[in-house]
Amino acid sequence: MERAHKFVSLAFLCYDDPHYDHRSFHARARAMLASHPELAGANIWAASAAGDADAVESFLDRDGELVNRPGLHGWPPLREHGAR
Repeated sequence: MERAHKFVSLAFLCYDDPHYDHRSFHARARAMLASHPELAGANIWAASAAGDADAVESFLDRDGELVNRPGLHGWPPLREHGAR
């Protein structure tokens, strides 16, 4: 799995998965971001998860349609934030 995809999957709450452990997943996502800060620039969902408003704005400047494009969990990027 691509590193950014893994980061996003760990960073966001997933109510549909009974095995989801938000505390350990969020800790792992924060650790990934600390080790690989470039993840915040990988895509708009990773930027949102990382709380990188400048990167989110940059992605939206290039493609305004991203604001409503569903991501990993089917949510738009501005709804997905959590690793901070």
